[in-house]
This record gives sequence, structure tokens and C-alpha cells, in this order.
Amino acid sequence: ILAAARQTDLSRPESKQTSDLGLHLLNDRPPSPEHTRDDYSIDVVFVHGLNGHWTRTWTHANGFCWSKDALASDLPAARVYSYGYPSQIIASKSVAGIRDFAKHLLNDLKVLRTEAALILAHQRREIEDVWSQSRAILFMGTPHNGSTYASYGKVLGDLANVAMQISLTHRWTGGVRTSLIKSLEQGNEELRGISEDFCSILEESAIQIVTIYETDKHPLTKKLVRNVLRIVDYSSARLGVSRERLEPLFLNHQQLCQYSGPNDPNYIKILDVIKSFIKADIFEKSSGQMTMASSLYTDYSYDETEKTCASLLNTFNVADYESKLDLRVEGTLEWVLQKPQYSTWSSSSDVRLLWVTGNAGCGKTILASFVSRRLSALYPKSPVCKFFCDEKVDQSHDPLVLLRSLIFQIVNKRRRMWPIVKKATDANGWQLFSQFDALWNLFEQITRSEDKYPIIIIIDAIDEFDGLSQRNVITRIFELLRLEHSNQVKFFFTSRPDADDAVDLQISSLKSAHLSLEDNKEEIDNDIRSVIRYRLERMVRRGTCKPVVRESLERMLAARAEQTFLWIKLILPTIEDSGLLLESEIEQLVNSLPENLTSMYRHLLLSIPKSNQAKASRILRLLVVCDRPLSGEEIGIIMQIGPGQRSALRLNAEGLDLDQKSVQALLGPLVRVHGPYIELVHQSLKEYLLSLSKETSDVIATIFGVDPTRDKVDILKACLMYLSLEEFGYDIYTLEALAEGSCVDEQDSTPTHSSSSFGLDLFDNLGFQGTEYTEEHVWATINAMYHFFDYAALYWASDLAKCDAMEAAPYEDIAYTLCKADSPRLNNWFRYFWYKKNYREPFPTAVDELMVFSFFGHTTNLSRLIQDRDFIDPEALSRALYWAARQGHSSCVQVLLRQPGDAIQSITAMDQAPLLVAAQFGHVECMSLLLVDRRVNINGFDKNGGTALSLAVSNNHNEPVLLLLAYKSIDLNLANNKLNTPLHMAVDAA
Repeated sequence: ILAAARQTDLSRPESKQTSDLGLHLLNDRPPSPEHTRDDYSIDVVFVHGLNGHWTRTWTHANGFCWSKDALASDLPAARVYSYGYPSQIIASKSVAGIRDFAKHLLNDLKVLRTEAALILAHQRREIEDVWSQSRAILFMGTPHNGSTYASYGKVLGDLANVAMQISLTHRWTGGVRTSLIKSLEQGNEELRGISEDFCSILEESAIQIVTIYETDKHPLTKKLVRNVLRIVDYSSARLGVSRERLEPLFLNHQQLCQYSGPNDPNYIKILDVIKSFIKADIFEKSSGQMTMASSLYTDYSYDETEKTCASLLNTFNVADYESKLDLRVEGTLEWVLQKPQYSTWSSSSDVRLLWVTGNAGCGKTILASFVSRRLSALYPKSPVCKFFCDEKVDQSHDPLVLLRSLIFQIVNKRRRMWPIVKKATDANGWQLFSQFDALWNLFEQITRSEDKYPIIIIIDAIDEFDGLSQRNVITRIFELLRLEHSNQVKFFFTSRPDADDAVDLQISSLKSAHLSLEDNKEEIDNDIRSVIRYRLERMVRRGTCKPVVRESLERMLAARAEQTFLWIKLILPTIEDSGLLLESEIEQLVNSLPENLTSMYRHLLLSIPKSNQAKASRILRLLVVCDRPLSGEEIGIIMQIGPGQRSALRLNAEGLDLDQKSVQALLGPLVRVHGPYIELVHQSLKEYLLSLSKETSDVIATIFGVDPTRDKVDILKACLMYLSLEEFGYDIYTLEALAEGSCVDEQDSTPTHSSSSFGLDLFDNLGFQGTEYTEEHVWATINAMYHFFDYAALYWASDLAKCDAMEAAPYEDIAYTLCKADSPRLNNWFRYFWYKKNYREPFPTAVDELMVFSFFGHTTNLSRLIQDRDFIDPEALSRALYWAARQGHSSCVQVLLRQPGDAIQSITAMDQAPLLVAAQFGHVECMSLLLVDRRVNINGFDKNGGTALSLAVSNNHNEPVLLLLAYKSIDLNLANNKLNTPLHMAVDAA
């Protein structure tokens, strides 16, 4: 994908040629008016692989060529090209090699896409503008490290050449080009050199990389070579560079580039990826900055500690979230920049908070994105950080994730601040990244270190944190803004008008500005009219609406929109699907439309056919209560699973009748699809569905009302049943299981594992050293095989702890079974959970029922386990109490403290006593229970000399400090190994 390429670079008469060689323009019409060349300036270039063809490589058996028949129309402002070169392996007289192809592509056409071509562009001054224009690369099954099958192909090619020479047929047909096949062998010097050079120069660029890799067996591989799954396996398909985004397609190598039609889910996924590139380039043009993918990164190489810190901080992809937002229509929202509240905030050092409020669907998120890009352009030397809170997305309404993301964005812009992060990590350990108070201290230290340019922080939808988290975040920010040194930090918030009343009281004592979107009706109405005009003009061009009708329709819709962009977004698809509109029909059509969001949601729900309402209702309930967006396959499995199912792989096939396309068709504008995932269209829909459960007399409430207590149990039940399927009764991490790509035979559901098991100690080089398998490969393979395993393994245990005890009671037995230490089921899901949740503490030395129940707060099963056992090992009891205190599960702490013995004070298992870890993480209730137990030493210390008091002080936990100071036996003068007392730490923190 290239941006800002000159018209003369690509649009040449010889592009429209009949030869198979060279560059072929696939869409030769001018861009449509709504997408001008100035908006996109994007060129998409297809380059096939060896033995490929500029059209056949991309053409399905049914004749559908997605590069020509779909992409060219789906990207009306992008020029789409396909490059052909003499890559035939058989019956070819060409002697050209990979670098020859690259030179031709670069020199003759001034367009590049292969690694070798990019290296040449990087090295040659006369064509370096091509390198600078490159924005993104989408690799599809590219063998960066060669293919196992190349060796077999070369042997067969040599035999064929001998036969041809004997028969003299090579004189007119050409031979088999074994030199090209050899260049794809694993370990080939030329291929390795190209890959290494490319990775090296890529780290110096802002080019986005997406790697698509195959997960299915190719029919030919089953016949040629045993135990080899894919033509290009995962380890060869991935480059292994920073910023590389890995996406599996459940296809074989040949199918990877061929799709059945414009509605093929795999084509839609690829189209979403390409559109995200285009949006990123638009962001670049509007802000004058780097592309979205590069805006959160610098051309800076991390050391090992910084790499680890960066991975723990950058856990939420802000750029990816922003790329999924609707595009701002040109000219809209710019009036905000002229308002005195904004001008004062942006120019004054005294006013450091601008709070923008507006009702649901009035464009606050688009405004936050627009302001961030505008500020980045105006203040290129200032760190402009942003975060989008979204109650529908698992991580984006977590205050911990907010702080991690802001810290990462600041220090990545200010390299000199990395030592501050490393020092805090040395002092607090990796637990730093899971403690709000400790992270806030780090955030304050970083903001105090900036003395030249203001740090600008934009937080969208801050009211979508839950009540306690929202109050905590806002209170801390207000305290920061009241400090004298905070004049280098500016905040921009968006929220609904009905934010916490206590917040309104606090803001009054600050020098701040408040901009109410609902008080600017005229400007909002003008923006809405622009959006309506933009969409209706498209209907005019399609011939479904006459210009005079467009004017009347625009006026009528604008009058009914009530300052809500979301209403327009929901209503316009209905109008666009109405076919040819006549002037005599529009008044009746507009009068039949729902008046507001609430009535719109009701209208859309009632429009679902009665035969589909039960299915639609269940899907909506799942989307409301799920912990993260669900894919179509995951929804299908939840809907299908029941007591009769035995095999996860068979369930995959049964659930495939419900995919993204079918869910979108069923629910229409109530949902939106991003890649494989399906989400509710807006937070206001979730609130509406939850409110319906309180309307007992409303028929629609009976069908679609969401009861979070009841419906959370529905998804919990599906998770438990899934993890109880027969495949998970065996170790899914064995070498044989991963190499075969399947845990059961295709004709039989009987597990075929070998008896030799290599658990996930493979990541400690036990069993997997020297193989092609990496940690990412293991996860990708597992997710490709078991579509619901990721969700079930990550969320079932925490969901059980949150569920009402009476509702969850019928499933406690299944949960008990999943946690048995003598079963592979526990190893399968818990190791996956531990590594995917990115816990930086060492993997627990002993994982058993006692530890797991305590870790997740499963009080009922913990009590049952203790009651059923005649004896509990004291060390196991110590570990369990540690984890219960570490996680803040006071009910489990209470159960464990009833057990006899003095082992509860032991620090041998986790290097910390339970009281100390509770103090470190600020769990006051757990501390209170421990402190009244005579066996607990209030002045005990860990291996670093830290006491409960010093740990509470260093992590800025005020309540735990006050609790400890109330005990006369507390020793205030105990110093740690660095000779710092709690008082020293308090002074440092202040």
C-alpha cells in the first residue's frame, strides 16, 4: 500500500497491456466524488508469488477475482494494480531470479511491494521516494524463512529436467527452474539475506506490517509428506519484527488468496485490514504526522528490560481502536476549535482541563480523535496521548490499562524517561503494572519530569469506567492538577452530561473549562446536515434518489435528528435500502421513522421477524454480558453447545452456520462487525437492553430484556461445557498435538495423543528447543483448532466468582472438576490463562485445586475441598492464603484462616507472607482479617526487607497505612535492605 504517489508514477498508458508481464491497472475509472484523490492518495499493488499469475493467483475456482471484481469497487478512490513477472517454475526459459524481479518492479514501474524491491529502494537514492511513500505491507503466506516442500520440489524438478533432456523436449518447452525452487528452501542463503536485510530496514520505518498465515492442510501435502501441515508454516510466514500484526485464516496455502465472492468472510477480513491502512493514511494527511501505526512508536530500539516494560504497558492497541471509528465528514466538528473554552484551554497555562459533555451519539468520540490529530499537528514536540474508554470492550474501561497506555505513549515519545520506568520496576517488581496506586505514582513522576513542552492527555468517554473507578481516576487527576508542578500537563475529557455529581463539585474548585455540546444546537445541526448530505449524495450518484428529492429529504431528516449522529447512522441504511425514492413518497417515509434513539432501538427490535426473535434475543444478551467482543464462530458455539456434545472440533463445524455475516443480517444496524468480532453498535443500546428487564408489562421487554445475573450464567455454562469436552481431557500442548494440527482424527473423535507430554514448560526450552514452535505459534494453533477455547479459558473462572451464588450453584460441580490437579484439563486452561493475561510473576510452583480456588475467589468450592480432605499440606495452605490475599478475596482468606497450624505466616512458597502481599496490593479487608489472627506477625518482612507498612507506603495505599498505624505493635523504624524506613519512602513519594 503506497500513499501520496504521483499520478505520473502509476497511471501510464502501458499499464493497460495484454501481456502477462508488468503492472496492470485494475480500476481505470476516476474516484467517486465522496472520496477524492486528496482524501486517500492510496495505491494498492498486488504481487503474486513464484509460479503465480497476476490474475489467476487471486481468482477462485468459480471465476471470482477479488483484486479486480471486488477490491477495485470497494476502494473507489484507491488505484488497484496487479504486477506480473516470469515466475513459472515449469516450462519456462527465463533465468531471472528474485532480485531481478525486484529490480524490474522498481525501475520499470516505480511501484514496489516485495522485500527485495523495498531493500533496493532503501539503498538507492534515485528511488528513495518510493520507499518513503510505502505505508503498509500485507504478506499472505509469504515464506520468509523458506518452505519444507521446496526441498521435495527441487528433487522432483531435477528428475524432470533429466527426463526432458533425454527426450530433448526442454529445447522448446523450457525446463523446471530448480534455481527458483532452491531459493525457497529452508536455510537458503539468498532468502535469509533478503529477510534479514528487510527486517533491518523495516525497524527504521513506520511501515505497517500484517502477516496472514494459513492454518489448514493442503491436499497435496497429505499425499507427499507425512506430518507436515502447511506449505508455509507459521514460523516461516512471520517476520518477527515489532509492530507485526499476525492474522490466521482457516484456509490452506492455495485458498489463502482466493475467495468465493464479495461476501466471503475471509475477503471481508482482508478488506477490513486494507481499509485500516487507508484510514491510517488519512489520519496522517489530516494531522501532518506519522501514520497511525507509527504514531505510538519511535525509531528506537529497546533494551531487554524496556522491551518487557513496553509489553506490559502497551496492552491496549489505541491505534487499532481509533482506526475502527467512523471517518469524520470534512468540515464537521471544526467549530469546536473556535469556541472560547477550547481556545482558552489550548493556549493558557492556567486552564489545564477541558471537559466536553454531550448526549449519547452526538459525536464525542469522533471529536476526541479529531482533536488529538489536530493537536499533534500543532504541537509536534509535545506528547499527545489518547485513550478511548469503551464499556463494551474488555480492557478499555480498566483504570490500570488507562494508566499503562498513557505511560507507554509518553515515554515512547520521551526516550529519556525510560529510566524512570525501569527504576520503578526495580523498586516494585513486575507487580508494579497491576497496581493502580503504584502506576499512578509512576505517572506523576513522569509528568513532573517534562519541563519543556506540555503533555496533552485526551480521555474519551471517561464516564464509561464503573462508578468507583471513575471517581478514583478523576479524583487523582484533580489532585494532580492542583499541584504547582502540573502546569506541564493538560487534560481533555469527554463524557455524557450526567457524570458523577461529586465530580461537578470538585471541578468547580479547579481552573477548568466546560464545553457543552448540547448547548451548541446550531453547530451540531449543521454537522448532522453535512453528514446527511454526504450520504444522500451517494444515493444520487447511484441513481436511487433525484437531486430535488435529496434536498427535501436532507431538510426533513435534519429536522428530526435531535442533535444525534447515531440516529442518522442507524436510520440511513433503511433509507438507502428503500430503492428509488420519489418526491411524493419522502414525507410519508420520514414521518414513519422513529423519533429518537430509544424509539429507534425499539423499532429495530420489532422489525426482527418473530421466527428469529428468540435467536436474536440470545445473541444480544450474549453481546451485553460478554467480557470482550465475540466472533461469529464463538457465538455459534455458545448457541449450539449442550450436554450431548463430546468433541470441540465437531462443535466447530456445527457452529459455523452462524458467522459474522449471518449475525449482521439478523441484527442489522444494531451491531457492527470489526474483523472477526461483533459488537453492539453503541453503549446506549446496551443501556437500553438492560433497562428493558425492569419493564415487566412490555412485551418487547419480555423478549429482549437483559438480566445480567441470569444471562451471565448462560455464557458461564457454555464455557464450562466447552472446557469439559473430550479433547481437553488430554494435554493439548504436546508436540504431536501441535504438529498434527488436530487432537482428533478426521474420521473419529478418539484422541490420538502420544503418552509423552510436554506441557507449556516448552517456553522454558523443555521439549520445544530447536523446533519451529514459538509461544505465539502455540496460541495461534490452539485458537485455530478450538474456536471458543480463548474466551472460555480466560473468563470462566472470574465469571463464576462474579455470578450470584444461587444462579451458579448448579455449575459448581463442573468447575470443581476443571480444577482437579490430577487432570490435564487444569493444565490446559490455567496455563493458557496465565500466559495470555501476561502475569509477570513466575508461574506458580504448584497449581492445584486449593491454589486455583483461592486465586479466583471460589469460596464455595474452597470450603468443599477443605471439608472433603482429612489433611491439607501446610505449604499448600500457605500458597493458597498468599493468592487469596494477593487477589483480594477476603471470603477465601476467612475460610483459610480457620485452618489450624502456623504455616500461614510462611514466606517460603512465594517470598512474601500473606499480610505483606495484601498490603502491597492495598486489600484492606484481607489485611483486617489477617491482623486479628494471633499467628500473623505485623512486623514480618520479605526477602528485600520490606514490611507490610513499607509496602503500603511505597505503593501509596492510604487506607492500609492508617490500618497498620492503628496497631501499637507496629515498628515504624524497620528499614528494608536498602536502609529505607517507611518514613523515608513516604517523603520520597511526596
